Amino acid sequence: AGSLSIHADILSTTGHVTLKAGTHLSLGAGVDVTTATGGTISLNAEGGTLTMAPTARVVATGSSARLAAFSNVTLGYVVANAVSIVSLSGGIYGSGAVLNISANQLRLQASATIGTSSLHLFVDADEMTALSYTSSVYILESNAVEVRTISVTVTEVGANGGLTDVTDSDQGSLTIGPGGNLIFTNVIGDLRVSNPLVANGSGNILIEAPVGNVTIASTVSSTSGHITVRAAKGITLESTAQLSTGSPGTVALIAQDGSVTMATQALVQAISSTVRIASSAAVVLGRVVTGTASVVAPGALTSAGSSVVNVTANNLRIQTASVGTYVQPLRTTVGRLSALTSGSIFVSETDALEIGAVGASVTQVFSNGTTSVITDAIQSDVQTTANGDIYLYAAGALSLNDGSDGDGISAIAHGTGRIRLASGATVTVNADVASTTGVVTV
Repeated sequence: AGSLSIHADILSTTGHVTLKAGTHLSLGAGVDVTTATGGTISLNAEGGTLTMAPTARVVATGSSARLAAFSNVTLGYVVANAVSIVSLSGGIYGSGAVLNISANQLRLQASATIGTSSLHLFVDADEMTALSYTSSVYILESNAVEVRTISVTVTEVGANGGLTDVTDSDQGSLTIGPGGNLIFTNVIGDLRVSNPLVANGSGNILIEAPVGNVTIASTVSSTSGHITVRAAKGITLESTAQLSTGSPGTVALIAQDGSVTMATQALVQAISSTVRIASSAAVVLGRVVTGTASVVAPGALTSAGSSVVNVTANNLRIQTASVGTYVQPLRTTVGRLSALTSGSIFVSETDALEIGAVGASVTQVFSNGTTSVITDAIQSDVQTTANGDIYLYAAGALSLNDGSDGDGISAIAHGTGRIRLASGATVTVNADVASTTGVVTV
């Protein structure tokens, strides 16, 4: 019924190990609790905290380990094929050990915070899931990890020697409580999200691979918080990917040394707010739905498929090497467009379109939970700079205005670039349309 403090090793070759305390349970410095395949480990502080010293270890080689407490769980180093950590009314924290958990499958469940903004829970897992009912999740991962559905079972040894299975049932997402931060960083390799990431309320989300690629194949959603996906290499959104937030939340996709590639049905959505997609190479768009969209890249901007509208927004700002192709133009339902490219611009608008001035700002999220604003300055006109053509078609009225730069120009094609402006209704030219030596058709 009281507390239990362990100051010497508890070792089993392949048997089950159970340590249970009525209140607090602690493992002192250098203590090992071990077993192997056939045996499992269960530590349970039923009425208090479970605390491991930084050098304490729980090792269930080829098997399962479960550490649970009514209040906080503080981890040294836990190693097993499957690991479950449960805090019923507190949080899950690292004690300062370099690596807190090594597992093929990892299940984390807490009432309060998992990790902290200054000391993330450091794990090495192939597959994982984490749930904080009321607060934040800060995970630092050192493996090519997937978010998956996981359950964990251990066998507890009773006071009479009887055995009872204890199962933490299927959990299949990374989820945080209202207003918390969901920070998921892989410091070693690639990161793949196959199950939902959910931030309730104004919670912010960061998905980051500082040395690798990010692939998303599921839902990533916040009610009204900011979402940032940042990769040292490329970002891929598969057909089942849906990134979504509401105002004032924004979405930022940042591929620092690679492309951003969306499947045709992939969706990035920021209702009545802003989406910014930036890469160091090319951008392939599936579906973007937002108030203002901005695409910035030194490579081409293309459409993933002709069956969808690529951008639905009030405002669209493009700064890329080219936009669409003659065979497959960028399909839009936007109110206002500004585009600056070196190569050609091919845009097909489903409704009315205005050429004018567009700027954009998003809020990016960092690994410590702080944020900063990225601003793309107001850009006017539609312009190509290296013999690129401009082809604009609007099913509704097409209106060409000077914008905010005061140069008296709405569309300009450099060199031999040709300009074709077409509408299913009317074309209204309120500022100059010019090409150096190319043909202009209205």
